[in-house]
Amino acid sequence: MTLRKNIQSGMPLAEAFEFRRRPGRNLGAGKEDFGREIDGTASVLKMIADQGELWVYETTGVRRISLIHRDVRHVITEETFNELLSRQLIVKSFQTDTITNYELSPAGKVAVA
Repeated sequence: MTLRKNIQSGMPLAEAFEFRRRPGRNLGAGKEDFGREIDGTASVLKMIADQGELWVYETTGVRRISLIHRDVRHVITEETFNELLSRQLIVKSFQTDTITNYELSPAGKVAVA
């Protein structure tokens, strides 16, 4: 949904994958707000459950794991992301050749409750 809104607002495709923008914001506005690095699975799960969006952006030699929560982009550590995957707490909900969006799995929803 975020990607679609970015593209509909006229943002260039490459930039649309990277930034969280509210619909109607003009491209001259400042970049998104940046939060902190998050390295705890419990914190990540709670933020996803609270309408957060977990995105992984990958190109040759670059991998960025971001959690967009309340219009702030937080960085997720590789270790935390791998733990979420290995414990099957998240599942893919959308994927292109460079980005993947994850949501809570049934086990992830149980872990949050």
